[in-house]
Amino acid sequence: MKEIYHLRWGIETSFRELKYAIGLTSFHARKPDFIKQEIYARLLLYNYCELITTHVIKQMKNNDKTKQVNFTIAIYICREGRMKKLSFFHTPF
Repeated sequence: MKEIYHLRWGIETSFRELKYAIGLTSFHARKPDFIKQEIYARLLLYNYCELITTHVIKQMKNNDKTKQVNFTIAIYICREGRMKKLSFFHTPF
C-alpha cells in the first residue's frame, strides 16, 4: 500500500500545482473554445516550469543538497520573463 501511495504522490502534487500555483481553479474566458485555450496555455506554462525546475534540481544535486526549488516562485519567474518579452514588442521605436 505504501508503494502505491508513493507512486501517486507525484500526480497529486502536480494536480495541486496546476490548481493553485498555475491557477486552474478559475478562468477569465466564458466560451468553451477560449476556456480550452486558457487550459492549454496553463499546461504549457506548467510543463515549461517543470522542465526548468527539473534541470535546476539535477544541477543542484551535485552542489548543494540543503536547498530546494520552489515551484511557485519558478512559475512567477517564468510569467515575469514572458511578460517582459511581450512588452518589448509593444514599445514604440
